Amino acid sequence: MKSSFLPAVFSGLLLAACGTTNSNWETVSVQPGNDTALAGFITGKKQLARDLELRGKLVEARREWRYVAAADPKDEEARRRVADLSEIIDARRAEYLREGDAALSRGQTRQAQAAFLKMLSLDPGDEEAVTRLRKIDRAFALANQGKKDKEAMTEYRATVVREQDTSEEFEAQVNVPLKRGDYRKVIDISDQFLKRNPNNKSAASYRKSAYVKLIDESRAKGRYRDALTYLDRVSDMSEDSEKPAIEAKVNVVRLELAGQLYSQGISVMNSNLPKAVEQLAEAVDLDPGNWRYKQSLNQARKMQQNLERIGPPKPRS
Repeated sequence: MKSSFLPAVFSGLLLAACGTTNSNWETVSVQPGNDTALAGFITGKKQLARDLELRGKLVEARREWRYVAAADPKDEEARRRVADLSEIIDARRAEYLREGDAALSRGQTRQAQAAFLKMLSLDPGDEEAVTRLRKIDRAFALANQGKKDKEAMTEYRATVVREQDTSEEFEAQVNVPLKRGDYRKVIDISDQFLKRNPNNKSAASYRKSAYVKLIDESRAKGRYRDALTYLDRVSDMSEDSEKPAIEAKVNVVRLELAGQLYSQGISVMNSNLPKAVEQLAEAVDLDPGNWRYKQSLNQARKMQQNLERIGPPKPRS
């Protein structure tokens, strides 16, 4: 049953994910039952989609959400995220198109090229962006005929080569610590490069990705306070559309820190009661709805009050 069922489902998912943003979804035929392989597939796709959103890869994230919606048409989160991301992507495309056309009307060729290249980053097959870039190339070639224009073209090409060399040098430097998993070094190299090239998107992407890796690394080692600090950094580097996904991850890490503080407080309750009260109180602040944390904090505070009423032991005469 499963061997014939899964390929058909995955084929349907592929067709749905490659479709347009049309709101009329094609329903994938899924027989009832608890197919653990499909359930695991959906869970994995959701996690991947959220991680892609966190890293600002909205087009890729929308594709993964489409997989989920195709597999389970009743999944409201998937349908909502596809709609929201499509709205964001379409808005950005329209913004880049207006920006490019306005730059062209002012004769600002470089700014226009940058805007149309942004459109291609959203959709490599965007015909309007491709058409405009071709027109710019033709106009630029015609404008640079003659000896004087050839000299200008030579200088232009030299500038492009220098910029490429700089970027290639950065890529070569940053990939060494990246392969070692030294994400702090990746951040340091990216920061230094961004000081000289503040608008370089590649360096900004490397830096942000390194912070995301540090978040995962810190959580794996139980360093939840560090993870929260890195999440703040990622939030500062992110656009408003990415903030909800980041805030959701912040809440998860806060709960993890609360659980850690609770365990630590319980473990020192008999040996260091003031420290236990401090840690349990912080756990309650982080997770105020947890009745177990509140119960343990009340117990620790009552023990502390009783000890204060009894007072220190009297010295023997």
